[in-house]
Amino acid sequence: MPTFRLAIAAFAAAMSLIALATPAFATPGVTRQDAQVLSEPNSGAAFLGTIGASQQLDIIGCNGVWCKVSGGGLTGWIGKDFITFKGIIPTPTIGVDSGSQPPRPGNNGNNGGNNNGPSFNFDFGFGNDNPGPFPPQQQPRPPRPQPSQRAQACFYSSTNFRGDSFCVDRGQSYAYLPDDWDNEIRSVEIFGRARVDLCRDEDMEGACATLRSSQSRLPSQIDRRVSSLEVY
Repeated sequence: MPTFRLAIAAFAAAMSLIALATPAFATPGVTRQDAQVLSEPNSGAAFLGTIGASQQLDIIGCNGVWCKVSGGGLTGWIGKDFITFKGIIPTPTIGVDSGSQPPRPGNNGNNGGNNNGPSFNFDFGFGNDNPGPFPPQQQPRPPRPQPSQRAQACFYSSTNFRGDSFCVDRGQSYAYLPDDWDNEIRSVEIFGRARVDLCRDEDMEGACATLRSSQSRLPSQIDRRVSSLEVY
């Protein structure tokens, strides 16, 4: 019996760590240039691959000069200097700083390069000539979707998924919201495996937050402050 209880406790602890590793909110960012992805926050760790420049990232957390990220089909650790942060949700700290130095941008993975790296203009490139996210005759208040429908997100004017609403399919980006919805979103319901980026400014600029799951009430940093969004 004691062995069984220990096994259950270990399993519960492992599940807690998994939950912490996949928060509902992630800090969004973008790679400043090609970045090598390692299995651990240490320059001697196993090489997992390379995330290309200008790649959107979910930043899971940071450990000193290293950050654990997900992007470009890879999840692992890259140097913090390779990242342009876009988040308003504070980036979690993972573990204790090991004190090791990651490769620096602009130095082909060697230490001692330029710490600043090239600048990057954050631009999703919407390619939509429509002056607004909603067709002129469409009211942004469709019925709530059923879980069986394809991946999408619904946005509400009140907390707890109440009030006026509109829904967006995965793959759509809106450079700005109409006047009735600008700075009005208070809760978001996510279906399928969709994720949502919410930004305070138009054109996905300014401080942003990434939602991984439904939120009955947005945090104060983004509550009633959303001016552009993307569902992917």
